[in-house]
Amino acid sequence: MSIFENKRAVALTGVFTLGFAGLMAWGFTQNSAAEALIKEATANESTLRSITSSSLTPKKETRDTLNTHTKTIRSQANVLKADLRAYTDTCKNITKDAISKELLFHPDHLKAARNWINKKAAETGTTLPAGEGFTFGLDRNYNERNDAANADTTPFLLYQLNAARTLAGYVVNAGAVSLDRMYCEPVPSEEDGEYTRLHIELSFTAKRGYIPSDADHTSTITQVLNAIVEGNGEIVSRNEEKKDGKYFFNIKGLNVNTNNTYGTVDPYTEPFQTAGAEGAEAEAISIAQQKAGLEEETAYVNMIIEAVYFSQNAN
Repeated sequence: MSIFENKRAVALTGVFTLGFAGLMAWGFTQNSAAEALIKEATANESTLRSITSSSLTPKKETRDTLNTHTKTIRSQANVLKADLRAYTDTCKNITKDAISKELLFHPDHLKAARNWINKKAAETGTTLPAGEGFTFGLDRNYNERNDAANADTTPFLLYQLNAARTLAGYVVNAGAVSLDRMYCEPVPSEEDGEYTRLHIELSFTAKRGYIPSDADHTSTITQVLNAIVEGNGEIVSRNEEKKDGKYFFNIKGLNVNTNNTYGTVDPYTEPFQTAGAEGAEAEAISIAQQKAGLEEETAYVNMIIEAVYFSQNAN
């Protein structure tokens, strides 16, 4: 081999050696960078886990705000419980009496309720549905029912009758022309809670009337609505003894149909005279009467009401 060939071999070997060294240096640099990224990612993951699993202590301002709102909610809850106590006590008293006295749901309960409403109707002149057939919207077989006294049936049946009778009393007390129809049934529910809702439909006829200048006068419909909202009433036993009770009623629907009204007049005219009987002074029809109708006009009122029965376990 000539000296020139030796020089070429040495040169090529040097070139390859430098290339290999550069490649190793580049690989080492890249590996170090990768390891640094892995370490950084691992550290970030550890920090994230620490943050998500830790319980942060709220600041004093946050704690004070939460405590204030908690006290407010508890106070409002206590007020609500106090407001409901009168209603729950009525239901509990019915339950307690039924159980302690082994009281059956007896036809005499229905008889006592009818006697109660008949006396009121005689005073106000309200016409009621025919006598013994009127069961306050409960099924006709309530005339013959004689259910055993227990916490599941008798107290609820007694409450149904007392709630429906109370609503009928509101209509009669308000001086309605007639109480026309009632229908009652429990509202189906898939949950066993501390209360049961009772669906009641109520229809009556009342004089429509207008609102005169006499501030003490309130229309029949308004009186009935106010009474339902207030819920005051009585518990009437089969021997016709009475004690105070309060009923939780919720108005779900209201429809009023009127007859014999004036046609729409817009704008309303000045007061005018109607033709009176011969020799009698003509009656003045005021703008208020034109708007609301005459006192002798009647309205047929349909209402849907829910009564709430609280069980003896209600708080």
